[in-house]
Amino acid sequence: MPSPQVIGYVVDGGETGSDAAVFSPRFVNPDKSVYSGLYEGGPMPKSGSGSIRGAVDASPGVFPYAFGEDASEPVVISIERRPTLDGENHVAGVIWNAARALCEYMVTDMGSAAFEGKSVLEIGSGTGLTGMVAAALGATVVLTDQEPAIAMLRDQIALNKLQNRVSAAQLDWGPDGDNQLAALGDFDLILGTDVTYTALKELQHTLLALTSGPTPPQLLFCHERRWPGTDAYFEKLMAPHFDYTPVHATSFEDSGEIVVFTLTRKAGADMVAGDEAGDE
Repeated sequence: MPSPQVIGYVVDGGETGSDAAVFSPRFVNPDKSVYSGLYEGGPMPKSGSGSIRGAVDASPGVFPYAFGEDASEPVVISIERRPTLDGENHVAGVIWNAARALCEYMVTDMGSAAFEGKSVLEIGSGTGLTGMVAAALGATVVLTDQEPAIAMLRDQIALNKLQNRVSAAQLDWGPDGDNQLAALGDFDLILGTDVTYTALKELQHTLLALTSGPTPPQLLFCHERRWPGTDAYFEKLMAPHFDYTPVHATSFEDSGEIVVFTLTRKAGADMVAGDEAGDE
């Protein structure tokens, strides 16, 4: 029997999903018997069908992602998956199930009326899939991530011919990114997928800065519930400042529960990041 081939990667981590995280290969049999629906030169998959052990789509190459097949305005975005950036395995260059889940929710449940004419910022963009779906629905979008991902993001924008609606910029979370954030301007909506596992106090700082104006934007996030301790810590950090509202839940084959939720800034929530939450 032929040997299994590497077609993807998965992050395995401890309770915090940070220092203990390991980016490791995911093996499947050549007959693809352990997963279904991944586009590997066959028919385009239906949105939400299958996964690599519920983790990621990570084999390199250009692949289309279709959302809202039964909606009045389906969206297809092409992504060049790059599981290595700067010569190293990297979580930014692959597609995570939370991104696919949020994209499907945006197209099917929200539709273009929620995005037309809006200014949208995506944090921790990775491949930029979620932000580009927002652009396809009518928004003007800024994709942000750390420096190693920026060139890839610009390539993804060009691949989809979205230069008139989408741009990419470096944004580091925490105080180190304050000057970068100030240069970006104001937004109507903030998107984030699978950003709630590492650097949580830095993330809290950036979210507070983004929502400090007189008309704070709403935050629309999505994550897979992987580590209960991390989920609880994230919600503890956000609780003094934001109302947390789950709006949708789904799952993929072999994945945990994937939750779409909003964060809405509480009136008068002007504490310094980390004051009440304490240490992890």
